[in-house]
Amino acid sequence: MAKNSINLQRLKIANRVMFFSIVTTLVLITFIYGYEQYLSLTQQIVGHISIMILPAIFKVSYVVRLTCLRALNLND
Repeated sequence: MAKNSINLQRLKIANRVMFFSIVTTLVLITFIYGYEQYLSLTQQIVGHISIMILPAIFKVSYVVRLTCLRALNLND
C-alpha cells in the first residue's frame, strides 16, 4: 500500500514537471525568437541553453510517469 502512495506522488510530480517544462519551453521560444532585439546577449544565451535542457527534463519526467503508471497497473 505504501508503494502505491509513493508511486501516486511521483506520478503527480512527474505530471507537473512535464507541464512546467512544456510551458516554460514555449514561453522561452516566444521570447528568444520573437523579442530577441530586446534581450541582452547573456539573456539570449541562457534562453537558448534552457531551450536545450528543458526537453531533456520533460523526457526524464515522462519516463518517471511511465514507470509509475506501470507500477500502479494503470498503463493501457
